Amino acid sequence: MPRLTSGAIVGMDFDNTIISYDHLILAAAIRRDLVVENTVPNKKALRDAIRLLPNGEATWQKIQAEIYGPGIGGAKLITGVSEFLARCGVAGVKLHIVSHKTKIANYDTTNTNLRNAAMAWMERQELFAKSGGALVRGRVNFAATQEEKVNCIVNLGCSYFIDDLTEVFDHPEFPSSVEKMLLDRSRTASDSASGAFANWRDITNYLLGDD
Repeated sequence: MPRLTSGAIVGMDFDNTIISYDHLILAAAIRRDLVVENTVPNKKALRDAIRLLPNGEATWQKIQAEIYGPGIGGAKLITGVSEFLARCGVAGVKLHIVSHKTKIANYDTTNTNLRNAAMAWMERQELFAKSGGALVRGRVNFAATQEEKVNCIVNLGCSYFIDDLTEVFDHPEFPSSVEKMLLDRSRTASDSASGAFANWRDITNYLLGDD
């Protein structure tokens, strides 16, 4: 039985929820001799490992500045997103992207506007066309802080929010009325009872029913 009906509002994160930088992060880490070449390309594991190194936080931010800005063209659309967008369009669901993203990264020497880069990537992926009207350009929201992101989710009136970070859901201002859906692609299986999903196919089936 579909949980979403026409007019329902669903929010989604962008970085590492819709778009995958895993292979780009690995390549950047290898170029800096931070990891060996056969390391598994997993964003969270790579981030945690890099942060443990000397000057690790600054190094991680430099890699982010590179791949979220001038290098974003090499990023990939996560498997299953296109199908989710299309089915939301058929069902009449309204989608909003709410992303914690500053305009310029601290360590980006190219001064690339990260928000413009993200929008251009969405256009190249034809996300708006694929959604059948469920997602439009005016429903892409960027927040300068985590608090601003949570406030945006509240103001949009989302019934569900999909994110790859538990930090968002753990924020004290995150609304209890919004069902939390964690996309954890490192999982071998989804556990809808706990709100953790291994892939977009399971998210789609949970919200819209088996196709």
